[in-house]
Amino acid sequence: MSGSAAPWYFPAKRIPGVGTFQDGALWRNNPVDLPLWEIPVVWPPIRRPNVVVSLGTGSSGSHVPTSHPSRLRAIWREGFLPRSYRAFMELINGQKIAQAFKNGRRAELDGRYFRFDVELDREVDLDDTGRMHELATKAREQFCRSEDVDVVARCLVATRFYFELESKPKKIKGKYSGSGHIFCRLPRNCPELEVLLEQLTKRAARFIVNGHGLPGSVGDRSFIDHQGTFRKRVEFETKDTLSVLLQEGQADPQHISGSPYAVHDLMDMQGLNNDFGTPDHRKRKEREEKEDEGETRVEEPAKKRRRAR
Repeated sequence: MSGSAAPWYFPAKRIPGVGTFQDGALWRNNPVDLPLWEIPVVWPPIRRPNVVVSLGTGSSGSHVPTSHPSRLRAIWREGFLPRSYRAFMELINGQKIAQAFKNGRRAELDGRYFRFDVELDREVDLDDTGRMHELATKAREQFCRSEDVDVVARCLVATRFYFELESKPKKIKGKYSGSGHIFCRLPRNCPELEVLLEQLTKRAARFIVNGHGLPGSVGDRSFIDHQGTFRKRVEFETKDTLSVLLQEGQADPQHISGSPYAVHDLMDMQGLNNDFGTPDHRKRKEREEKEDEGETRVEEPAKKRRRAR
């Protein structure tokens, strides 16, 4: 999703029978929060995105006057129209919107939000095509120096993997006990999968489940089934959540797609709560509560109903 608040370049358009529309970035010059509003609508079980990358179009530092203007100039500068213009420009300042977004979602997107913006001596006009090469060079130089680029790359690699339950976990004395598999989104026998596993092997990558490293290297044969599909079995015991991370060498580990998981949400998404036996394919609540407490309940056989003649 992108936006550019430039109404002087993009005039309003009227659609007969619908209305008149103008540059949408006047309302959201940095639309970083709009996709997050859509996530629970499109994917209700998803609690948070895997990674959020916000790309700026370049910004310059704020200009601070170094001298005191004359009285007449000060009156003009602090008049209603100049102040309204400056307020409008601050309203559509993408960099400030990005900072406000980061401050408001600091806990929710910790380690998942990245902002890249080119620092310019002065802002370049949108139609100044003669400076495109200069802008591209500056962007490339600044981004290559940023450590966050490597972190984003590791995040994106980690999100190529996801976790699925093997069967419905048992809940005994307040803890879920079960098993599942780590899969890769890349199909088996495709060249991209081979390249990815080769790179991860060179980096001594490993998976970490609830703080414990899985045995073996990501590239060894224990991670590949007999059909060539990436599949690593995991056994776990946890109270509520299951975190699965991929660590490359000594770098900070990154969550795989969807991690950390709420075990109950995993069961719902995979339909493991829809057991047969009732009209809605769900077990009776009383029986589930007994199972959660670690008790077994023996049902008395129902008395046969006498057939009416």
